[in-house]
Amino acid sequence: MAMRISFCGTSYPADSTDWKGVFLRHLLFALARRDGLDFACWLPPGILPDGAKRFGRASDVDFLGALLRSGGIAQALRRPRARTVLAPVELIYRLHRAYRSEPRFDLHHVNWLQHSLVLPDDGAPALVSALGTDMSLLSIPGMPALLRRAFKRRRVVLAPNASWMAARLRDLFGDICEIAPVSFGIDGRWFDIARTPTLDAPTWLVVSRVTKGKIGDLFDWAEPLFGDGERRLVLIGPNQDELAIPGWIDYRGAASADDLAARWFPNAAGIITLSRHPEGRPQLMLEAAASGLPIVASNLSAHVDLLDEGCPLNIVETPAQFALSLPRLEDPVTNRATGAAMRAWALAGPGTWDDCAARYTALYDHLAGVH
Repeated sequence: MAMRISFCGTSYPADSTDWKGVFLRHLLFALARRDGLDFACWLPPGILPDGAKRFGRASDVDFLGALLRSGGIAQALRRPRARTVLAPVELIYRLHRAYRSEPRFDLHHVNWLQHSLVLPDDGAPALVSALGTDMSLLSIPGMPALLRRAFKRRRVVLAPNASWMAARLRDLFGDICEIAPVSFGIDGRWFDIARTPTLDAPTWLVVSRVTKGKIGDLFDWAEPLFGDGERRLVLIGPNQDELAIPGWIDYRGAASADDLAARWFPNAAGIITLSRHPEGRPQLMLEAAASGLPIVASNLSAHVDLLDEGCPLNIVETPAQFALSLPRLEDPVTNRATGAAMRAWALAGPGTWDDCAARYTALYDHLAGVH
């Protein structure tokens, strides 16, 4: 008999061109390819895999879709507006109501810690994925205590998608939960990219939501290296904070994964991220690594975590280090060797989404007592 699993989240792509929550679609489809699992989903609008159904009310889907279009729950918390200030409360109320309208689940798969607050008192075990933004949630006074109360009702595995989060989660919840980091997988298309970078006039990419935290020191550190036109810096991503983007940057707005794979990744010298935003395990960096792209990254816990796992990315802490890293990686031999090492690490480490699904289903079996 199939294991009946609830699967909830507040980010999910509306269609094949939508970038929001793409990782959840990849994960859900990979899990649905495993035998013996039956998924009921509480997600924004989007295509579900064959056999997966939705639970809750139709109005919940509409609410989640509108919330995502307005910037998502993180944006509602960071920059509340008249129409979104009560969104977190309504979100929790709707999910609470949805859980209690359903027959008993065998297991709950919860994406983002806050959704654990309203898990039904049914005793079913829970696998709770923790992402980088959850670390900020834990700083809210009283939040760890509320989560502990929810976790005590059942057997719980907390599964951060990066190892650097494990210590904090263990300190707060290790006495009542198991902590098991699970890396997300990588779509196979990125492993198939054939790179032909033009290194005599190199193009470097920044693929990111444009926010103050995500941009970090980029504008200041990069201007002396790109302002003369010998190199090109292409910035791709939605300008969510409406930042003023310097004219020497080639800003392209949002782009689909198809555009990145076909147009931008094959010809780029590499990827730059000087983010100061609390990241979990940046999916874009995994995809860049699988594509064989060198990466220059800020000294952020999420980036150092990848380095500690053997990913040969370049961590920079100062403008001088940043300035030295680019010409070194523009050397054709170094660029090619670094790219090959990045791809080898991605394949052996995170692997594909099917590899990721196997990691999750092993935890499902563990929680359910299947040996």
